[in-house]
This record gives sequence, C-alpha cells and structure tokens, in this order.
Amino acid sequence: MKKRILCFGDSNTYGANPQDLGRYDENTRFTGLLQQKLGPEYVVIEEGLLGRTTCLDDPEMVGTNGLSYLIPCLGSHAPLDTLVIMLGTNDSRAVNKMQSAQIAANMERVIKVVLPLPVWAGVPDVLLLAPHPITPDYASGPLYAVMGPGCVEKTLPLAQSYREIAQRLGIRFLDAGSIVTVSPLDGIHFTPEGHAALADALSRLLL
Repeated sequence: MKKRILCFGDSNTYGANPQDLGRYDENTRFTGLLQQKLGPEYVVIEEGLLGRTTCLDDPEMVGTNGLSYLIPCLGSHAPLDTLVIMLGTNDSRAVNKMQSAQIAANMERVIKVVLPLPVWAGVPDVLLLAPHPITPDYASGPLYAVMGPGCVEKTLPLAQSYREIAQRLGIRFLDAGSIVTVSPLDGIHFTPEGHAALADALSRLLL
C-alpha cells in the first residue's frame, strides 16, 4: 500500500500567493512539489485552510478551529503514515488575545489529542513544523488589518517552543522558518522559492 502523508496547516499549506492572495498552483505549492519528489509510492494529502488556528474558535473566522476539523479529517484519510502539521501563525491575531507561550501550549494540546487516535497505519508519526515568524513587513501590508499588532513578537519564539514540544512528546520536528522565505509584500506568506525549499527539506525527511 502507498504511504499516506497528510499535510495539515493554514494558508501557507493552502498555498496562498502574496501577490494577489490567490493560490499557487500544484507545481508551486510545497505539497504538490513534495508529491513529485516522493513519487508514486506516496500519497500527499493537502489540507490547508486560510486563517486556520491550532484549536481556537476565532470569533471573526468561522470554521477555522484546527483541532475541531483535524480529528474527523484524520479519520477520513486513514490509515495515515505521517501527519505533517504547521500551525500557530493565525493564533497570533490580536483578536485571539494569545501570547507566544499560549500558542505553543495550544499546539501541544493538538498533538496530544491526535497521537492516540486509531488512524495510523503503524506507529504514530507526527512531523511538527514551526512556521516562519511573521516579519515586520506585515505592518505595511494588506493583512495588518486582519492580524493586528504584536504578531512579530508572538511568532518569533515559536520555533524553540515547538522544538521543545517535539522533544517532550517524542515526535519529529522541522523549523520551516529557517528554511523558507516569506514575501515582503505581506510578511507572512511563502515565496515560490520558499515552497521549493520546504519541499526539498521535507522530502529528505520522509523518503
């Protein structure tokens, strides 16, 4: 049976294009490139959503609670060999009133819920990705009105916090923020080169 990999995340997993807030095609998104690199013995399942949080019911964006959707999503796509998860950026929205430590705690809660679920083809395998920190460019970009102030400071510590979560829970970790580039147009979304770099890094971990 083919190995099944679920990539679960927010707008960067969706492939949001900072040029026009549309969507990159499958030959640009890291998920599509990852499928090409892994080859026909793998199935890469794309589950990215604009505005998705770890486990928060965002009062302005209905349906973006990651944990609420992830549980049935895992069951729908089972059996799974690996879950690649990258969330936390949208938790930093000012309306959510979260600090960095709370965002990390949210992510840890999500991982603890999914590990024991009966959805795995074998031993549960979660690859936790730390998102790229939001850059100061976002303050002059089109998404500042959506995100609000303070997002740079909230997202900068997430890589170290996520690394510690992975160590505590015995799962795999990749600091995507150290690999990808984000567009200066909005300070949040990956460039095409960033998607390609992440696909390369993931393929080396998953093959």
